[in-house]
Amino acid sequence: MFVYGSRFIGRHRVFLFTHYMGNRGLTLLTNVLYNTMLTDMETCFKVMRVEVLRSMTLRSERFGIEPELTAKIFKRGYRVYESRSLTTDAGTMKERRSPGRTASSPPGRW
Repeated sequence: MFVYGSRFIGRHRVFLFTHYMGNRGLTLLTNVLYNTMLTDMETCFKVMRVEVLRSMTLRSERFGIEPELTAKIFKRGYRVYESRSLTTDAGTMKERRSPGRTASSPPGRW
């Protein structure tokens, strides 16, 4: 069993229109491909058993991990439940950027 935290259930945050439409498009594509009814495929809040995650060979880094992980979950036949995501007052796009990060900075490695 997997739990996804959806940003579109309950109180809605303010999104940039392009981000919102991109997310909705990717979620729609996922729903069509895997015959499901997700509301937010690109959520960063995913809860699962660690042994299931370790059994997957993931190739993507950065944001590509979201669709790859979701596709592998559905291909394996797992059920996904959605819950209201945690909400915060994230501020403006400029305030959310990492301090000292510029467009020419290399991506961070965690």
